[in-house]
Amino acid sequence: MVRRPVIAALIAAALTVSAAGCERRANPDFTPIEPPAVGGPAVRIRPGGMTSEVDLVVGQTLAVELDTHFNWREESAPTLLRQIDTLWGPADRATRDEGVTGGRYWTVFVYRAEREGEETLRLIEAREWEPETITDRHTLSVRVRARADEAQPPAP
Repeated sequence: MVRRPVIAALIAAALTVSAAGCERRANPDFTPIEPPAVGGPAVRIRPGGMTSEVDLVVGQTLAVELDTHFNWREESAPTLLRQIDTLWGPADRATRDEGVTGGRYWTVFVYRAEREGEETLRLIEAREWEPETITDRHTLSVRVRARADEAQPPAP
């Protein structure tokens, strides 16, 4: 009957190794991780409130940096701006390194001013699986004014 103690010892060793691999840190590292810089001369906005204003020159880049728990999307497609990129990543080390459930992320919408004018860019953060009628969601409005660059000669 030597087999029972050996089997029990093997099971105990397997459980110990398994539990050690599943251990979470008691104090996760929530040091922030910043979004990467957007190439070229960009106007970066990180709204403190949920309304912002920005002045651009046609051809200039706008980077809208947002914290997120769900997904941000455009309420409607802008007419002055063309979306050229969307970046997404973990907002802190605990989310990146430890896969913290419900962790924080950032989203960066990158636009280029295509023509002169004014419009309001509206972004909504919402749970994709819930109907549009849900009122528990965040919105951001950015008033965009785009003007021609006086330093450049007019196009022929």
